Amino acid sequence: MSRNLFEEIHLGWSFSYGKQTIFNFINLMNQKIQKFWVPSEILSLNESMIPSKSRSKHRRYLARKPRGNGLVVYGIADKCKYVYANELAIRNGDKVIDISLRLLNSLPKAPYHFYSDNHFSSLKNAILFDRYGYRYTCSCRSDRPKELFKEFLHKGIKAFEKKFAQTKIENRKIMAII
Repeated sequence: MSRNLFEEIHLGWSFSYGKQTIFNFINLMNQKIQKFWVPSEILSLNESMIPSKSRSKHRRYLARKPRGNGLVVYGIADKCKYVYANELAIRNGDKVIDISLRLLNSLPKAPYHFYSDNHFSSLKNAILFDRYGYRYTCSCRSDRPKELFKEFLHKGIKAFEKKFAQTKIENRKIMAII
């Protein structure tokens, strides 16, 4: 490859010039994918890291990642491994429920079942997904909702023997399974 061809390709993918060109690129990519792809009913809500050593103001550090420095992207992917909707993390103060709401609004109406890891697991998120009519399965660890796990904590060994507990929160049945 000649140097001129390399520079032409490199300039075509540069996000450092213009106003908010990386956001325009992500929005265009989302529009194209959503135009041609209908997601399956099983979806995953997750964050991912694009490794980068750039001087971008959007670069962040995530612990426990193989390459912790880079751009954080939140997205919805289906079981065929296609990312249907994504957005770049731009603010450290973004709440998980706001991110979930923005991503959910891009989906067509269907009876989806979402899976997520600890980053997106919260009781507020579970209630949000239920309001949209979606099923939601998430993992909970140290920041588990007390309302869900109080049966395990107070009833002791007998609760752990049956391996599940359920409770009603805001007239919605929510189940915790160990």
